[in-house]
Amino acid sequence: MTPTQKLNNEIFMIERALEAGRLEDAGRLLDRILKLDPKNPRANELYAYFLGASGESNKAFEQLKIACGLEGALPSALHELGRQYLYAGQFESAINYLEAALTRNGSFIGGLHDLGIAYALTGALQKAREAFENAYRLDPGSAEVVYNLGKVYDDLGMAEEAVKCYYDAVSIDPKMTSALINLGDVNVDLTHYEEAISNYDAALAVDSSLSDALVNRGVAFHIMKKFEEALSSFDQAILINKNCAGAHFNKALTLVSLERYQEGWKEYEWRWAYEKFTSPPRSFKSPLWLGAESLDGKSILIYSEQGLGDTIQFCRYLQILRGKVESIFVEVEQSLISTIESMNLGINVIKKGEVMPAHDYHCPMMSLPLALQQDQGRPPFPDKYLSASKELVSKWMARLGSSDIPRIGIVWRGSATHANDKNRSIALRELMSVLPEGYQYLSLQKEPTQDERMLLASNPMYLDYSIDISDFQDTAALVNCLDLVIGVDTSTIHLSSALGMRTWLLLSYVQDWRWSPDKEQSAWYSSMRILRQSVDQKWMPVLEQLKSEIRSFLEAYPKYDAEEKL
Repeated sequence: MTPTQKLNNEIFMIERALEAGRLEDAGRLLDRILKLDPKNPRANELYAYFLGASGESNKAFEQLKIACGLEGALPSALHELGRQYLYAGQFESAINYLEAALTRNGSFIGGLHDLGIAYALTGALQKAREAFENAYRLDPGSAEVVYNLGKVYDDLGMAEEAVKCYYDAVSIDPKMTSALINLGDVNVDLTHYEEAISNYDAALAVDSSLSDALVNRGVAFHIMKKFEEALSSFDQAILINKNCAGAHFNKALTLVSLERYQEGWKEYEWRWAYEKFTSPPRSFKSPLWLGAESLDGKSILIYSEQGLGDTIQFCRYLQILRGKVESIFVEVEQSLISTIESMNLGINVIKKGEVMPAHDYHCPMMSLPLALQQDQGRPPFPDKYLSASKELVSKWMARLGSSDIPRIGIVWRGSATHANDKNRSIALRELMSVLPEGYQYLSLQKEPTQDERMLLASNPMYLDYSIDISDFQDTAALVNCLDLVIGVDTSTIHLSSALGMRTWLLLSYVQDWRWSPDKEQSAWYSSMRILRQSVDQKWMPVLEQLKSEIRSFLEAYPKYDAEEKL
């Protein structure tokens, strides 16, 4: 036997000893080989595995780096070090070693799969897609590969491709609950709600304790307006895990949608523990106030959360709070400062991000209904609680001039970052196609695109003053000059309604919690009328209804006098 053959034979013996857990034998053989050939790549790699099996993980990791730094480092070592970096969250290093392993060994499924995961975790989704697709070509029967390819397709917005992958993964491994849950989530996005329910039920048939499946099934039931089934699903998740924030939070949304405010506002406090909640929790030296302590002679900080529309909707509660406390500080976004000041409550308004003044208590604005025990019946001040500046109204009236035809404000889309924006917004061209002639339409859209500006400018029926609107008080003054405001669910619609102006909300079938189901009126705003999408989620039937009702509605009501509305 040649020296090389003898060395290879001993390495083979070390591999078998490690596989069998005979660490003493492996250690003795490694010690001999490394003395004879200290730079042997395979022996150094096996020594790293020996250290790991001996419980010395840190030394094992360092030894693996040594093995990978040797001339002729093996693809298996490079792959393993890449995996170690991947598990440690050091994704760039992981990618470097995984790519090196693939370069030396050619394509192999383990390296491609791990590389896809590393790329996905760094947000390089197209590279992750390429890696997983290459792995899939090598082994289309791997449930894990097909599942992760589906996740990348899902993240890339390729919903149909994601669905196929998830179904394929489940056909390979019928008990892969993660694929079943993700399949349900994509089917919800595709509005295939019954299929989604079946997917969640299939996951729960495998493991009835899956709180994620129960929560997501409840959300699907909520969208379908099967509210009792939704509540039952959330309650099942809470029975399994009493601290399941997602179940409590989504239960709150269902309860408030049903105008069961007393239960709903209590559950809504779970939002701060929910990982998908859009506003990060705040930390203050002062204690949180939720109504238990007396505020006599005290000061309190109220701060906005979530969207601008939420602040406009919930600032009404400041009027009730004003009578219970010595002084109020309100922290809001710059664009809302003058609007809050217009309430004339003698409160101190602070721009979000500025240094906080000393205060005795703090409370998030959307916790005020709970803290003030405003949980019975209709929300307060549904008629009007905001006012426009007389000076600004006069300025806009002078700029607009007199008109013999009614003026209608329009807003067609919300913020693109809103989770439901793809459902709630309407294309401007589609809206304009149904608006009848004989009226003057004013754009109230925040930051219209260049294409939208050009489209408005091409039709003399439409006016666009968006470039001259600096904050919500400008918008409020302009709204005060109109006879009707029409729009999708946005902060501008909240503002118009809070001003007591006639407002028509064009509401998507997948709606926010604040608009009670199947009602034309809003519990929050007396002046609002709701035109709703049906279950088919098409806008054109809603717009055709809008077209047929604009003339008859405005003929039945006299034009507003802007001065009288102040």
